[in-house]
Amino acid sequence: MGGQTKRAWMAGGLFLAMLALSSLACDLPDFGRAEPPAVTITAPASGSTAQQGQEIPVQSHTTDDEGVVRVELWADGVLVRVDASPVSSGQTPFVAIQPWRAEVPGSHVLIVKAYDADDEVGESPPVIVNVQEVVGPTAEVETPSAPTEPPPTSGPTELPPTEPPATELPPTGQPTEAPTGEPDNVPQIQITSPSSPRTVPPGTTVRVKVKATDDHGVVRIELWADGLLYRKDAVGGGKAVDWEMEWTPPAMGTYVLEAKALDTQFQPSPVARLEIHVEQPAQPTPAVPDPYGAIWKSLGGMSSGLGGPVGDPVGRFYAGQQFEHGFMFWRDNAGATQDWIFAFRWGPGDDQTQGLYWSRFDDVWTEGDPEYACAEAVPPYGPKRGFGKIWCERAEVRTNLGAAIEEEWGKDGGWLDFEHGVMLWDARNGRILVLYENGTWQAFPE
Repeated sequence: MGGQTKRAWMAGGLFLAMLALSSLACDLPDFGRAEPPAVTITAPASGSTAQQGQEIPVQSHTTDDEGVVRVELWADGVLVRVDASPVSSGQTPFVAIQPWRAEVPGSHVLIVKAYDADDEVGESPPVIVNVQEVVGPTAEVETPSAPTEPPPTSGPTELPPTEPPATELPPTGQPTEAPTGEPDNVPQIQITSPSSPRTVPPGTTVRVKVKATDDHGVVRIELWADGLLYRKDAVGGGKAVDWEMEWTPPAMGTYVLEAKALDTQFQPSPVARLEIHVEQPAQPTPAVPDPYGAIWKSLGGMSSGLGGPVGDPVGRFYAGQQFEHGFMFWRDNAGATQDWIFAFRWGPGDDQTQGLYWSRFDDVWTEGDPEYACAEAVPPYGPKRGFGKIWCERAEVRTNLGAAIEEEWGKDGGWLDFEHGVMLWDARNGRILVLYENGTWQAFPE
């Protein structure tokens, strides 16, 4: 019996603990959710009546977790007035009185929109005001003051006790329009750095410096990239503002950056534009010594089919042999694992200036191997050793080159490697052989 009572007590305690945790979870704030401002029109009441020509004070009450930066009064879908918070980061609650004059008889729809520091927008329920036509001589209509207590709404049902009467705007939410009789010009902005156009390499962070001015104060600077808002900064409301923003290009190409300033009435300035070209910096033209340099320049240098040189020219002993329809060149890659043999066929009609075939092979002949690799390679011309092994074992080489017409010989020459090919200096015959990676070749007098 005692055990059952104990188990029942423990079960009941567990249930109460779970219930408490569930209640606590419901009360926890949702940090991941961005809520728009909550705004209501507290005066006039919907369905109220006004006389034609009467000025109606429209009072609204707005709250937001981030702070309200401005409210807008809209009448029949037309923006009537904007009032901004003098605090650049916004304030809450935000109480505003915005006048609207009932000029046209009939029913009119009033809405107040509120914006927070994250540009989230909240919209009040609409209020309908019925405007009656004035018949006969127009008498001066007394403008009623706003009620001292707003009617119940879905938002806060009353203003904090410390708020001033509803007939006055709290000091932190007073309209920011220019005093009567003073002009309110749009702000001006210029990009002081960098100059336009500007060329930068990929990945460069561009620091955009601007100077903005306004007769009543600049509250925000915006930076746009190719028509999309990239960044916005609240800047405090000074009449002259120097500001910096950074932008990093996402890829190579041409971009147009635009800087814009907003004043205390959120009037935008004309945009200041900056053109940015993002491209790889041009590589300096390398110095290519002769006998290769003049030929490389005549072919177009860096824009030629060879591209740029790789490493320095090599001067070294080489071997060569001429065939019926082509030529072989042995290259001594000193210090490397393998030496190389190049084989290429003359052009049509055995033209020795350019052609459509060349290949490169590892020289796999070693001391102790037969000097002649096949029966077709016979004295006096062979070919023999490394040339002969390639010629005998590669049917395409034997077909393209035909039979040897002279003995293999050796001489001091050299070569220069390029990004997309190689230049071979055949000093014995006084020519430079240019071999492209696509299989074509040309020969030039050295």
